[in-house]
Amino acid sequence: MSRRLIKSLEDLGIHYDNTCRNASGCIVQFIYGDDVLDPASMEGKNGFPLNFDRLLMKVKATCPPIDQKYLSADAIPQMLEEQLVKHDPDGVCSERIP
Repeated sequence: MSRRLIKSLEDLGIHYDNTCRNASGCIVQFIYGDDVLDPASMEGKNGFPLNFDRLLMKVKATCPPIDQKYLSADAIPQMLEEQLVKHDPDGVCSERIP
């Protein structure tokens, strides 16, 4: 019985529209699984389900540290001027920015 089930499932595949189809193109399921997640596509190159380096980079980019201070609207032009002076000692950029 299990061999028959496995043989019948061998030709199934997930298409780009998230439908599960057999080899002849007939739709077996409109949505693959309950959560539309294909476990074969979720595994990384090294066999781990997540790419932890990429996940850490995303967290660092989107979640700033708690002790980081934010600039007020008044401090932004001052910070901009300081950075321009530091990287543009001739003042060429400062003249072009109103």
